[in-house]
Amino acid sequence: MVQFITLLLLLLFVWAFIKGFAIEQFLIGTFVINLAIDLVQFEEISSLVAALRAAYFYFFFAYFYLKYGIRKIDVPIIILFLYALVGVLQSSDLAHSFRFMLRVFVPLFLLSMATRDNNPVKLLSRLRIYLPWFLVVVVLYTLASNYFSFGVETYGASIFLTGYLYGADLHLFSFIIIITMTTRAVVEDKVIKIKVREIAFSVLTLVVLMFSLRRTSLAIVIVGIVFLNITSFKNFGKKFLPLVVLLLLVGIAVVKNPVFQQRMQARANKFSVESLEDEARYLEIDVIRNEVLSFRKPMDSFFGKELFNSMGNYGDGKFKGRMIHVDYFTWLHGGGVLGLLLYLLFLFSIPVLLKVPFFTSNTSTVHLRLFWFLWFIQFIISVSGQMYIISFRSFIFIYLALTARAFHQEKSMLHEGSVR
Repeated sequence: MVQFITLLLLLLFVWAFIKGFAIEQFLIGTFVINLAIDLVQFEEISSLVAALRAAYFYFFFAYFYLKYGIRKIDVPIIILFLYALVGVLQSSDLAHSFRFMLRVFVPLFLLSMATRDNNPVKLLSRLRIYLPWFLVVVVLYTLASNYFSFGVETYGASIFLTGYLYGADLHLFSFIIIITMTTRAVVEDKVIKIKVREIAFSVLTLVVLMFSLRRTSLAIVIVGIVFLNITSFKNFGKKFLPLVVLLLLVGIAVVKNPVFQQRMQARANKFSVESLEDEARYLEIDVIRNEVLSFRKPMDSFFGKELFNSMGNYGDGKFKGRMIHVDYFTWLHGGGVLGLLLYLLFLFSIPVLLKVPFFTSNTSTVHLRLFWFLWFIQFIISVSGQMYIISFRSFIFIYLALTARAFHQEKSMLHEGSVR
């Protein structure tokens, strides 16, 4: 079975290489590649797949940079990458740090690649058509996981499995639900309305998220739907209210389900573990304050130590095999004050370099609202430490670039229409 899956993945990589030499095909292939890899994290092939994924992405990054050159948006990314590379070279476990660095920067370089697409409106429409099929895949995959009993147990209970989709991997499907339920595709000036099957699989995926008990994934769906739908009183009654009713009905049905009750009980038995984890997150603040912000060792405070290799290397080793979880603390401890500033400079430069206004005369534009939702939500998600998860982070940064450029493209088209 594992050999068969390995062969399929190799064929998928070959297909992606053949199709990926155009920016649009490469970006679409990115979603396919990431989903396929997330579904088959078997221990026997995980290292091979990770190496193939890194080779695939960085080959195309090099290819597109050679083809299109460097642009303004690339400057903060490249500066941060070079700074991180210098830090990683000082790591006591170079291979580990380098591997994690490559994972962190894939989504960031994908932002750069997405700015090079010439027709972002068209690409977003294609993604709007394709991505709901990912929900079909995750629902069928979850059913297979529970029927054949494969995957990773959560909270010590195997009564509900999501295969090899770990907590943060599920965030991807939260974003796809939002895209499916709040945006529309436009093909040849014709708006394609949401289909019944898309609603059905969005609801089923939401059920999967509820049974998984992943609070952050559920919160993303709720906040996203609220943010993108409440644009006016008329819109509230036409779009938002029906969605709220639907979500409430689904929520009530799931909460009353006996399997869900068992899941909740299993999680209740793990509260002591969660309390320890929450305490460890809290203790990170003291570690950062004492080891970095005290400036007792100025070089470590300014430039950091053991970047992307925090396990056993912070808090005098008392956290043992636990890595620093908060993304900002990872940069601050591993990259120092300068590293965190460069990382934040990159994030805050995105709306500036892409020239995205916060307010506009047409505040109801979906692309503008989606941009700001994704930009803000990634700051919040980073508190739980998710920058090593490639799939959903790639979604965020690709969509940041595409929605920003789509906003300007539509604005330009409206201006040309008014001139005529």
